[in-house]
Amino acid sequence: MVSKQPDRSQNAVGFSGFAEKVKLEITNEINAHKKGEGRDSSIEKLEEIYREVEQMVKIRSDKEFSPRYPRTLNDSWDYTSDLTKILMEFYGLYKKL
Repeated sequence: MVSKQPDRSQNAVGFSGFAEKVKLEITNEINAHKKGEGRDSSIEKLEEIYREVEQMVKIRSDKEFSPRYPRTLNDSWDYTSDLTKILMEFYGLYKKL
């Protein structure tokens, strides 16, 4: 029996939808910071990560664009944070494109 892998176009569609979810989560955290309720990082760092996610969507190649946020997350963020988890999952998907 042959296992059918999703083709690249299906991966791209899933990637785009997931990217929108990631951007929404980042925006929600930025808004939480503006209310004094933010838990992850700072507004400036979150905005930088948001721009990197946009670049990842645009370029879609880890050979051409390597975001810096995974190192930042590994160095200083809470591993149990929902935002950390979703950002790392998104990065893993990006590397598979």
